[in-house]
Order: sequence, then C-alpha cells, then structure tokens
Amino acid sequence: MLFPKNYNFGKLFQELSVSVKDISSLFNNVCIDFKDLKEYSSKAKIMEKQADTIAKEIMNQLNVSFITPYEREDLHLIAVEIDDIIDYIENVIHMFRIYDIEKKPKFLDEFSQVFLWASSTLNELIIEVFQDRRDSTKIQKLVVAIHEYEWQADEIYLDAIHKLFKDEKDPIEVIKWKEVIEELENIADKFKDVSNSFVNMLIKTS
Repeated sequence: MLFPKNYNFGKLFQELSVSVKDISSLFNNVCIDFKDLKEYSSKAKIMEKQADTIAKEIMNQLNVSFITPYEREDLHLIAVEIDDIIDYIENVIHMFRIYDIEKKPKFLDEFSQVFLWASSTLNELIIEVFQDRRDSTKIQKLVVAIHEYEWQADEIYLDAIHKLFKDEKDPIEVIKWKEVIEELENIADKFKDVSNSFVNMLIKTS
C-alpha cells in the first residue's frame, strides 16, 4: 500500500510506541531498585504526560487529515489502547508509592521482563505496519509473539494470586497486592488488545 507523502501517522505512532518502551524500562528500573519510589512516581507522571501529548496529536491529525493510511476509527482505537498501556504502568508505579510497599516479590521482575519484551515487539510491529510495503509474514510473527507474552503474564498472574492467598495472613496486604497483581495482568492484556486491533485494521485493507 502506498500512503500519501504528507501523512505522519507512522511517525506519531512510533513516538507513542517509544513512550511505551520508555515507561516499561522505567518500571524495570523500579523493580531492580525498589527504592526512591516517590522519584520514580514523578518520572512516570512526566512520561505519561508526554505520551498524552503524542496521543492528542494523533487525534488532531485524524480530525484534520483528508486522507488517512487506515480507517480513522481503527487508528483512534489503537492510539487509545497504546496510551492505556502507559497509563496502567504509571498507575502501578504510583501504587508502590501510595501503598508504601517495601518488600518486592519475585513476580514483579517476571512481569517487568514480559513488559520489556512486549513493548519492544510492539515497536517493531508499528514500524512494519506503517511501511509503504509491509511484510505480512513478519507482522503475523510479531502479533503471535505478543500473544505469547500475554500468555506468560497469565501464568505469572495465576501463580502470584495463588501464592498471595496461600501465604499472606494480613488482609490489608492481601487487598493491596491483589490490586497490584490485577493491574499488572491488565497491562499484559492491553498489549494483546493492541496487537488484535492492528490485525483487525489490516484485514480491512487486505
């Protein structure tokens, strides 16, 4: 497919995808350090605002562009879903600070690794989708990879919830960690949602 030369949706979506990689990397640093949570929370807030600016610019371009590379509603949905990933990761980092969490369970590192892999793969997917002549085989492999990462996150989620209810005796701690674990699972689900939205969008042009 040949796109109009004056469009910049590919560039904007790549910038939004880089924001996902950046905040996934920040989350990984949080999991490694697990201290200075107030500072990390502030950094996450800044990253989220920067991503919001990019997402808003995509919406503005959709409103004013006469021709778009794909259906407007599909591009709008994908922009919202990618922005959601950033919001969810930011929210988890804030939870660590708000709940004054001091002990780091093993599953945080496991989720963090999944997010690093998924964010990098999503970036590759976006680059390929907005090529003038995209590689359908490569796109399929990238989508499958994201689905596999989401499956890994499901397993981490189940193990984490099981261990939480088995080992934790403090009901307040159970409530706090259950919310964190569920939000981490939501992040992985949202990566899968984005990949599915890309597939649905591309089907319309095939």
